[in-house]
Amino acid sequence: MANHSPVMNEVAAPRSRNDSIDFVKLLAVFFVLNSHMGICYANHSFLATGGAIGDALFFFISGFTLFLGGKYRFDNWYKRRLSRIYPSILAAGIVAALVFSSEDSFVEIITAKRYWFVQCIFLYYVLLYPIKIYVKKLQAFFLVSFALVITSYFLFFDFSGKGLFWGSSEYFRWLFFFLIVLQGAILGKKGHIDFKKRHLLACFACVAAWYAACFFLGKSQWQIVSVVPMFGITYFLYAISNASLVKKILQARPLKTPVLLVGSLCLESYLIQKFIITDKLNVIFPFNIPVIMFLVLLLAFVVRVLGEFTRQSFNKEPYDWKGIFLFFKLS
Repeated sequence: MANHSPVMNEVAAPRSRNDSIDFVKLLAVFFVLNSHMGICYANHSFLATGGAIGDALFFFISGFTLFLGGKYRFDNWYKRRLSRIYPSILAAGIVAALVFSSEDSFVEIITAKRYWFVQCIFLYYVLLYPIKIYVKKLQAFFLVSFALVITSYFLFFDFSGKGLFWGSSEYFRWLFFFLIVLQGAILGKKGHIDFKKRHLLACFACVAAWYAACFFLGKSQWQIVSVVPMFGITYFLYAISNASLVKKILQARPLKTPVLLVGSLCLESYLIQKFIITDKLNVIFPFNIPVIMFLVLLLAFVVRVLGEFTRQSFNKEPYDWKGIFLFFKLS
């Protein structure tokens, strides 16, 4: 009897590398990293910004990539997600304990207690699976979800005097970033966007509008307005990443490898950066900024390598040492 299940028999459709999403990954890494470097900027701490944009790009990328490829049975689909994230979490915990004498307990590491976005994405994986399998009209589903999130905001959340994207944002941002994941999924299915010069101007306008909304409305309930330009920022940054000039730069041999490498360290750089960021190098400002960023990425690379080693240690296949160190070319 033919199998009419919407889930394929553990076979994923092959997909080619998307240079555009690699560029978005690169942006996400630097936005998030820069936002946590306030003490490194000393009297110019206002320059340590972009974290919310970086978070949005991270979730955008997650939705974009999760909806590509084949369809798996849920347990195997979720296992694939865990096998990418958990080895790096464990490796980061080992490095934190052995090198930095971190007091995080094993339970805190396993549950990613200090990393809200990891807990968030684990929940999203559960919610996204039936959406990936059964929802045929993602745009309509997004609009309905958007209406429900906005309604829940005014009914159940009070952000007067609080930040929507940071600080005491409780769990509302979990709902909002789920919409960003759906946006990424929609554009992932759509694929390439033809870049237009107006996209660059529109992106700057959305960034300016987002900062303006946060500044002028950030202490009121109406800061919810800021979510609209945030959708524009993620959309137009992806559109810009499709520009022919960007693609030519990414295809240049001296740049392609570092772009793929840094972009593949989104998770690891977030996990490990708090142990590296310091004000001890402020005497060489502004050169301390690139130095610390380099050190974070270097340690993030070590964590990713240890994570890949851990992941392969639980496979039946022999170790693929090239794959452990050159993971960014294989992902």
